[in-house]
Amino acid sequence: MVERSLTRVSYSLFSLDVILQIIGVREQVDEVSQIVQGHIAKADEQLEEKIQQMDVLFTQHEIQDVPSYTNPISLDVEITSPRWPSSCGLCASSTA
Repeated sequence: MVERSLTRVSYSLFSLDVILQIIGVREQVDEVSQIVQGHIAKADEQLEEKIQQMDVLFTQHEIQDVPSYTNPISLDVEITSPRWPSSCGLCASSTA
């Protein structure tokens, strides 16, 4: 599921950053770009808030051990969009 989702995100961002630049009207492309960047930034903020909440709970309950995954995955990613590193940051944050 993760791989499918990341593949879709990568393809969508490539479409926005490359294809839309070619076929779109400059003002509309800029507007779409700002909207997408706003959504990425909002998701990043929300994820960071949740991570901070978990850190507080770990401290309050004196939890030292960090849970580990029984079946962790590794995914090679081909970066096709300048916006992709922002999304990767979200994924990396969610596994911290």
